[in-house]
Amino acid sequence: MTELFRKVLSKEKLEVKVMKLKNDKVSSMITLSEESRRMQDMMKQYNMYGMDPGMFGSSETLVLNSNNKLVQYIFNNEEAEHVSMICEQLYDLAMLSHRPLAAEDMTKFITRSNDIMMVLTSN
Repeated sequence: MTELFRKVLSKEKLEVKVMKLKNDKVSSMITLSEESRRMQDMMKQYNMYGMDPGMFGSSETLVLNSNNKLVQYIFNNEEAEHVSMICEQLYDLAMLSHRPLAAEDMTKFITRSNDIMMVLTSN
């Protein structure tokens, strides 16, 4: 799974863990190292919203919930047509819980969300 997400997201340093979480509705979440979390807090405190926290070498871990149906779908269908789109969406949703997406990433997220809705309506 790590290699799949690294490839799809073009993030070579991304760590991916698969865990069983109690709530099966939660598909993914991001955990940050203590240093990264403190850097983000400091950037918020000093109104440095335009800066990318990743430029300080933040280490983030994408945690996938093995109890979630979307995550199970990825496990069982890595070569399926929409797996890349699902991986990107899971990552962006997890990131949104920590910080706003950069303008370009937000545009991609909205476009992808619309594409997902079109896939749902075309069936």
